[in-house]
Amino acid sequence: MEKPYEVLFFLENESVAIVEIKRTDLPESATPDMKYHWVRCTKSNHLVDLFTFWKMNATDELQERWFEQGELKFSPLSGYFEDSAGRISLQNHTGNLPPEEVLCPICNALDIFYNK
Repeated sequence: MEKPYEVLFFLENESVAIVEIKRTDLPESATPDMKYHWVRCTKSNHLVDLFTFWKMNATDELQERWFEQGELKFSPLSGYFEDSAGRISLQNHTGNLPPEEVLCPICNALDIFYNK
């Protein structure tokens, strides 16, 4: 069965992936907080955190997202995520799918979140 999720943004480094996912099987009337989710997957243990979105800003050159868990800023090539543990650098791989070892835990976490 195909999962009802579309990857919109994908950033990563050697230890973590941060991905924005859109749920594609909801009606147009669904609220953005039901349709869109930013998630972080730690590659070593496949731990997935669903971020609590606060606000965003976007230009052609810089995307900014603020979450309860921290702040994400990225350009078409690279970016960083900063939280209470510090700042990590990321490469922007938007347009590519995350590898299965990252995408599967994310989809499974979203399935649990949506009670699927």
